[in-house]
Amino acid sequence: MKPQLASLIIIAALLLAGCAPSSGTDDAVVATLVAAALQTSEAANPPVLETAGPQLGYVEGSTCYPSSFIPEMTVFLQKAGAPEPVQVPIALNQMSFSAELEPGSYTAYAWLPDFSFGGSYSHAVACGLSVDCTDHSLVSFDVVAGELTEGIAVCDWYGQPGDVPYPPGTEPPAQESNDPGSISGSLSYPSSFIPGQTIVAWSLANPGNYYYVTTSDGTSFYQISNLPPGDYQVVAYTNGMAGGYSQFVPCGLSVNCSDHSLIVVTVTSGQETGGVNPQDWYAPDGAFPANPVP
Repeated sequence: MKPQLASLIIIAALLLAGCAPSSGTDDAVVATLVAAALQTSEAANPPVLETAGPQLGYVEGSTCYPSSFIPEMTVFLQKAGAPEPVQVPIALNQMSFSAELEPGSYTAYAWLPDFSFGGSYSHAVACGLSVDCTDHSLVSFDVVAGELTEGIAVCDWYGQPGDVPYPPGTEPPAQESNDPGSISGSLSYPSSFIPGQTIVAWSLANPGNYYYVTTSDGTSFYQISNLPPGDYQVVAYTNGMAGGYSQFVPCGLSVNCSDHSLIVVTVTSGQETGGVNPQDWYAPDGAFPANPVP
């Protein structure tokens, strides 16, 4: 029955009630007609139900690690004021991630499964992650409902203890005898200007594995932190050339020096090994490993 017909039925029922003598039977008939008309009207015009759900935003980012591989880790996306972060598991060699988040202001950081080593999306990332970038505080970024936030690069693994927060309820792991160490030294180049370089510490215990840091133009010092204890060889790369920390360096870099074999550098737990100067730019082609960093 159409709404117009339902209205006519109601009017007719009211006229009947006004003109006919009052009786219990007539009243019952009128009530039945009115109820039927109202049901028909409601069926033709069902109420509109509001389905208000949470509007989410979208985040895409990348993961890095200062080695030849990206280990398993967890990225934590912490909303300001929220009791718990959103966790995004990262598989071995996974280089990107995405997540749906409630709107708000967030920070991003990551930890290895045993919480022994943490990285973050920090101001040092935007700076270029060179040794000149010293601000390792976390960057706040906004997530807007229905919009995509890109470029969240969780790539700063070079800060000091305390720069990367632990997730709520997580205790720092107990200090062990195999705490990371570091390597540092001076840089040079066979010209009046020192270009930006990539300094790589090659692991001898795990052939093919390496750790690295990059420097900017004019920088004459480097440090590779968070190195597992063990033996390494160190080579600097720039402009398609390689400069190694070889026997040629302590010999004095003179024409009387002919030994370009790389020196084994031992990293001790919790200690910095200094004076590792990859300044041999005079070795024959192929004397040092090729640059592994794209």
